[in-house]
Amino acid sequence: MTDAAPHQSTHDKAGLGERRTKALKISGATDWWFYPLLAIVAAALIFVSLGADAFDRDGAPQKGLREGDAFIYGPAALAGGVDPMNGHLRHVVRDFGVSARAVRIGVQPGRGQPAPNATGALLQIDPADAAALAGRPVRVEITFRRISVTTAQGLATSLQNGGPVFWSGGPIPQENGVMAFDLPAQPGGPLKGLGIWVISDKTDYNYGVEITRVMLKPAG
Repeated sequence: MTDAAPHQSTHDKAGLGERRTKALKISGATDWWFYPLLAIVAAALIFVSLGADAFDRDGAPQKGLREGDAFIYGPAALAGGVDPMNGHLRHVVRDFGVSARAVRIGVQPGRGQPAPNATGALLQIDPADAAALAGRPVRVEITFRRISVTTAQGLATSLQNGGPVFWSGGPIPQENGVMAFDLPAQPGGPLKGLGIWVISDKTDYNYGVEITRVMLKPAG
């Protein structure tokens, strides 16, 4: 009878146990940096999705695209130009966390109707655009989309130049579309931009509307 060869574990074979030990050491060595790296990548993705507007809430004057006499402010201009005040809030909706697709403007509960000295969310416009609109009545068109559940009841606009202003408003339609406002010429200093006031009588949440385009056109 032939004696069976003694059983050998991987640790008994030359080199195998040593390689396994090294592999375990390498695996253990990567644990300390893997999770911090994962956290850094996640933070970077969040930053990109929020964009700079998450940290810079003031915005800057924006130059509109010319279509005849009209000045058109699209999603990028809205994202860069809206400065929320008087209890208003702004959120930029982005495609894949990068390009602005729309801007949602909301209002805190209890803000009610706009006063003559109120600003709301100010769409700041370029001085050259403002000069072309100064001293003239202006037709305003706002292309909007309703927000599921939290759409506000109304919207008002005004020409802002630091003095008392006239507000023109109306209820937000039940279907997505365009709201139009006719504003008289604003006396006083040069225009700073368009005031947008979200009207809501709700007290439980911030209600608002999604805006994709604003048109300003001299009407006289």
